[in-house]
Amino acid sequence: TLDLGGLTVRQESFVAADLRAAHSDLLLQVPRLGPSKSNVLVYVLVEHKSRPDRWTLLQLLGYMVEIWKRYRRDHQNESRLPAIFPVVFSHSRKRWRYSLDFGSLVAIQSEQEQRHTPSFSVALYETAGKAPEQVRGGIRFVSAVRVSEYRPAEETMMTIAEQWMEQGQRTGRIEGKKATLIRQLDRKFGLNAKERDVVSGVSDPEVLDAAVDALIDNADKDAILALMREGTIER
Repeated sequence: TLDLGGLTVRQESFVAADLRAAHSDLLLQVPRLGPSKSNVLVYVLVEHKSRPDRWTLLQLLGYMVEIWKRYRRDHQNESRLPAIFPVVFSHSRKRWRYSLDFGSLVAIQSEQEQRHTPSFSVALYETAGKAPEQVRGGIRFVSAVRVSEYRPAEETMMTIAEQWMEQGQRTGRIEGKKATLIRQLDRKFGLNAKERDVVSGVSDPEVLDAAVDALIDNADKDAILALMREGTIER
C-alpha cells in the first residue's frame, strides 16, 4: 500500500533541452506504507506534439533508464531499484492509435526473443480540447498508474496533475520559442555553443518575444544576445 500523503514532486527533468518543445516531464515519489519505507516513482511525460508519436515509448524507456541510473548513483547502498510507473499526457488533437506496450515496437518472433526484450506498459491520458473533469479517469494519477493498492487521494492528485498540465503547456510554448529563435539566429548569423546556451537559459517568454522582434527589426547578433543575457526588456 502506498502513502499518497507523502507524495513529493522531484525537481529533475530527463528530457534533453532540444526536445523540450515537444516534451515536458515530471517525476513523483510516493512512499510505501509498512516497514520497508521504500519508494515508488511515477514518471509523467507530457507530449506537446501535433500528432502522436509511436516512438514515444522508446523515449520513455530511455528516460526510465536515466532515472534508475541516477537513483543508483545517489543510493549506492540499495540492492534494488525502485518501481517506475510511466504515464503519458498527450495534448495532440489526433487520437492516439498506437499500442501502449513497449514490446509492440520490437519485431519479436519467438518466446525466447520475448524473454530478452524489455516489457512495460504506459498509462495514457488524451487531454486536447477537454476540461480536466472530462479526461478519462478525471486526471487522477491513482487511475493513471492502475495500481489497485493506491488509496483514494483524488483532490491532491488532481491538483498536482492539473497544475503540471498547465505548466507543461506553458513550458512547451517557451521551449518552442527558444528552438525557433536559435534556428533563425543560427541561419542569419551562425551561433556557437555558448551563444546557444544564452538563448536556452532564457525562461521569460516576454524576453524571448522581444528577441524575436529585435531579430525581425534587423538588430545585430550581439544586441539580441545582450538583451537575453540581461533578461529584461523596456516597458
